[in-house]
Order: sequence, then structure tokens, then C-alpha cells
Amino acid sequence: MAFTPCPTRKPAISRPRLRMYSAGLSYEKSYKNGDPVQVCSPVSGSASLKCPSGSIGAPKDMFSKIVFTESRILLKVGAFAVAPRIEYDFAASKFAAKLPIYLAPNKDKVLTGGLDLKRREEVVADLREQLYPAFEEVQSAAGALADLDERYRAISDRASQAQETIETLGGVVATLRARVDRSVTSLSFLRDVAARLEGTDPTAAAEGAVDLALARTGASAAAVKVGLGGFQRLLAVRDARGPMALTPLALQSADLTVPIRKGKERIGVIALWGIPPSALDGAAAHDLEIIASWCVRALVVSARRPNEPAAPVRRAV
Repeated sequence: MAFTPCPTRKPAISRPRLRMYSAGLSYEKSYKNGDPVQVCSPVSGSASLKCPSGSIGAPKDMFSKIVFTESRILLKVGAFAVAPRIEYDFAASKFAAKLPIYLAPNKDKVLTGGLDLKRREEVVADLREQLYPAFEEVQSAAGALADLDERYRAISDRASQAQETIETLGGVVATLRARVDRSVTSLSFLRDVAARLEGTDPTAAAEGAVDLALARTGASAAAVKVGLGGFQRLLAVRDARGPMALTPLALQSADLTVPIRKGKERIGVIALWGIPPSALDGAAAHDLEIIASWCVRALVVSARRPNEPAAPVRRAV
């Protein structure tokens, strides 16, 4: 009996499934935050407002009734695959389409990572959820910067006001210093004039009387003449009219004359020329009478000596 061997059969090789289709219905419950709103409150120590954004109240319950169909297609083993999905939410009346693309395999060449293409609304929602905390921080920082800017402006305004105050005080100090300097000069002048008027030198006394009369009235020229009866001798003169003055200093042309008396006896006269109109008043005449009585003790001796030479004319500078 002959043995007839069976013919050799090649083992079957299983191919991986390259496509898969599915459909289904899902009932989902989720939670959604309320719409963000801005709540403003004043910043302590300034007029600025801080307005953070956030949701008020508890999250809202969201129910979804979704019917979907999807497919998974392996285009290249271990390299490229897609999984398109189309769904419709009856509760929200919204249509959605997704297209995940798998490009990154693991060590076993199983695709696990890639891209997920969604509708624009879903992408915007995801970005809003991811960027909202950063946006809130930026908004808070902007409010802080606005507060700092306002404080800086307030400090700058105060510094400007302080600088103006310092400049004003500097002007006041300069004015007071000038007044003190003038007061010191005036006191020195008055002390010198008083020493001459109370002395025994008739010429010095007459010059002191002329200097004081000029300072009191602002006249351009003054003179003191002494003598009894019809005789008068020029004892002191100050002429500030300048070198171009041609009119002689005559008593007849004087603006004001004040007699110098010893009791009832007239021993001399103080004459002034070029007195400003505002200085021709009763107070000036009274002060000149005091000056005349102040120098009379020294001049009475000179009035009784007609042979003394006359005083030279001095130009006041």
C-alpha cells in the first residue's frame, strides 16, 4: 500500500484591521462656569478701581444627548492614522465634527499622539479656558500699573508745587535780606548824621542837616545859610542836579525854605530845590522843622561870626 503524503499548505498570515466604523448614543452630564463678569472695587489710598473678572454663583449643570458616528482608519502602520467623528447634541442643538490625526507611535509602534482638529467654537472655548487665568493676572497687573502711574503723577505735582514754594521763599528771603541791608545802611547813616547834628562843629552840623533833609524829601539840591539880620552866609550845600544844571541855587527859586531859630531869633535857613510833588506835604515840613531845631545849637555860634569863609558846593553822587 503506497503512502501518499499530503500536500504542504502555507500557514495563513492575519492582516491587521485597517478600518473600523462605529456609531452610538451617549447621555452626559457636565458643569459649566457662568459667564465672566467684572467686579470693580476702589484701591485703598487712591482714586483708581481694581476690576478683576470672574464667574459669580455656582457652576451650571449641563446635560447632553449626543448621537455620534466615528471611524478609525490606519493609513500606514506605526506612522499615520485618522479617527474622524461626527456628532449632534439634541439638548444644545449643536453639531460638532472632530478629526484626530495620530502621528506619534510608542515603543510598540502603537500610535498614541498627534493632532486633534475641532470646530472653531470648541478651539476658542479651549483657548479661553486656558488663557483666562493669565488674562486675569495681566488685567490685575495693568490696574496696579495704572495706580502706580497715578501716584507718580501726584508725587510729581507735589514736587512741582514744592519747587514753586521754594522759589517763592527764596524771593522772600532775598527781599528780606535786601531790607536788612538797607536798614543797616540807614541806621549807620542816621547815627552819622546824629553825631554831626549834636556836635559843636557848625559846618559838620549844617552838612548833616542838608544830608538828612535830602534823604527825607528826595530833593535834588539843599543848602544851609546862616547869619543875623540881612547878612547870610552859605555854610553847607548839596547839589545832585548834575553837571548840566545851569540855574544857580537862589533862595527865591527854592521849592521849600525852613527857618532855623534860636528862640524867636532867626539865625539861618534850610532851603531845598527839586522836591518831588508827592513829598511836598505837612509831614515833610514838620520833619524839616525838627532837623532845623536839631542843628541850631551848633549853628548859633557860626551865625554870630560873619567873617568865616563860605562852604564849598558839593555835588552829590
